[in-house]
Amino acid sequence: MYLRAGTTASLFATGLTFPAPPTETVREVVLQGFGLSGIIPPHLSNLSFLETLDLSDNLFHGPIPSHLGRLTLLQNLFLYNNSLDGTIPSNLSNCLNLLQMHLTYNQLSGNIPSSLSFLTQLKVLDVSVNNLSGFIPPSIGNLTSLIYLYLARNRLSGDIPEELGRLQNLVHLQISQNQLSGVIPSSIYNISSLEIFSVTGNKLTGELPEDIGLRLPNTMRKLAFTGGQKRRQRPRKPPPNPLPGVS
Repeated sequence: MYLRAGTTASLFATGLTFPAPPTETVREVVLQGFGLSGIIPPHLSNLSFLETLDLSDNLFHGPIPSHLGRLTLLQNLFLYNNSLDGTIPSNLSNCLNLLQMHLTYNQLSGNIPSSLSFLTQLKVLDVSVNNLSGFIPPSIGNLTSLIYLYLARNRLSGDIPEELGRLQNLVHLQISQNQLSGVIPSSIYNISSLEIFSVTGNKLTGELPEDIGLRLPNTMRKLAFTGGQKRRQRPRKPPPNPLPGVS
């Protein structure tokens, strides 16, 4: 069963429980852009067979319910463009089937939980445009299925972890507009799949390798550096075609 905005908005407005058929048949809840407000109802965690939860583009506030960590079959979590605050629940790491986690454009704070490294099937992690602070967890390097990693426009500090170089399937790496310092780890230049790499608006130092155009041959689409780095050579490859979506 797939519950969408036209049939389920009243569940959020009134706090009612989900109607028959039984909740074990509900695989998808999609309520994007329906103008819903209030907190995210904790009873969503009763939908134990849920695979997609899309509450994006609404007016939800308050924390992300930790109960969502009970949705162990969840594959797609879309909570972007709300007014959610508080921290990212560490027990989302129990959702071992997650492929996409989109939390951008909220007011989330605190650290990025290192426990997210257990989500080894994750292809998209987007926590950009929040108020997250602390370091980028080195354990993010364990998410070797990642294709898109967006951490931009937060208050992250410290060094860029060398371990990010393990993400050999990464196509987009956006960590711009933070407070990161130090040099870009040499391991990053070994991710030959990168097409977009942006670190603008940080406090990075050091020089870029002379052979960057060879080591990151696809990044002519977007290779953005500012701060203390000195750019020695421009990649010569023309921009690639637009990327397909994640499947």
